[in-house]
Amino acid sequence: LLFGPGGADAGTALRREARSDLGGRFHFEDVPRGRYSLLVEGVGLAPVERTAEVPGASIAVHLAGEGRSLSGTVVYAGAGVAGARVRLGGAGGTLSRATTTDETGHFTFHGLGAGPYALRATKGLLASPILAEVPVDDAPAGSAGGAEGAPPPLELANGLGVDGSVVDDVGRAVAGAEVRAEATPDD
Repeated sequence: LLFGPGGADAGTALRREARSDLGGRFHFEDVPRGRYSLLVEGVGLAPVERTAEVPGASIAVHLAGEGRSLSGTVVYAGAGVAGARVRLGGAGGTLSRATTTDETGHFTFHGLGAGPYALRATKGLLASPILAEVPVDDAPAGSAGGAEGAPPPLELANGLGVDGSVVDDVGRAVAGAEVRAEATPDD
């Protein structure tokens, strides 16, 4: 996956996906100049995230070791929630991944590297608090998220809100700015 600025329209984020061929090669076309985040994942291997400059030199990515798994449950009023969207983020705001819960409210993320992660679940107008610092350690693949290492359930609750501040390029408050929240096409 390639993530970054949208070029001429700075308010639009670019997201492109490619698959490596039998020789391990990948290519993204028509990418505007800029700095991008590149996330490379392979089943059973730990993912790699790095920065890519466009234009820039060809990138060689080495996927090593076994990936780890993280499993959990999404609940509402004590019952598992099917079809909830669960987002996983890395420490420091790194790239995120998403999955959907099964019919019993369970989810699993495979191919993770060791380290702390953050989780959040949503379904319709329900949302869970962010569960931060969820550890995935160097134990054998599949062990994180087992009976002992599973994070607490992500508990959905009613009510959503958005708040923030509008500032100019030097950090001064801007009064009278129009602020609008819209659902993204994939939400």
